[in-house]
Amino acid sequence: MFSKILGRIKRAEAKPEGAPGEMPFSVVLLFRKFVYLPNADLQAAAERGWERRFDGQEDPLFAVTGKPGMQFVKAGPHVIALLEGNKGYLGAQKEMAKQLRSEQQARAWRQHRGWLALDLWNLELPKAEAYSTLARLALPLLAIPKMSKSCVGVYLPREGVFALNDGAAVEGLSLMLRQEFAG
Repeated sequence: MFSKILGRIKRAEAKPEGAPGEMPFSVVLLFRKFVYLPNADLQAAAERGWERRFDGQEDPLFAVTGKPGMQFVKAGPHVIALLEGNKGYLGAQKEMAKQLRSEQQARAWRQHRGWLALDLWNLELPKAEAYSTLARLALPLLAIPKMSKSCVGVYLPREGVFALNDGAAVEGLSLMLRQEFAG
């Protein structure tokens, strides 16, 4: 499933993105229950993703700021806002679940009770680079045991794609990270 959407991303990456008012590039982790993400865990995930310190002291362009509920990761030229919620993402869970391809996806969507959205503020980036940047943070976040255990799937709102956390989500994020897209 992710390979199909990633193929579309690759074909569209040459187009200029970022028209005013356009939906940001986003990766949303959906959880069975709300998962609290302290800044220390977010900083550690960013450090794993970029393989450098994110304390803002070594380099002010690499830092984590904010507090749980509204956090920011500054990664060089990129800014990622992290928003979280303790209810279903997009509200009408049953209606959204009806639009999904498989019963497993629909069940996971109906079951989630918390979410964490990673929104990239750099709208001008080509899609492949934007999703690669988001995957650099999403993969280490999913490696945190409390997040991995509670995560039911990963959703790309801009693309309308949902992948279960049964290996497909990590595989898709890994492809996004490496910008290896099947056409």
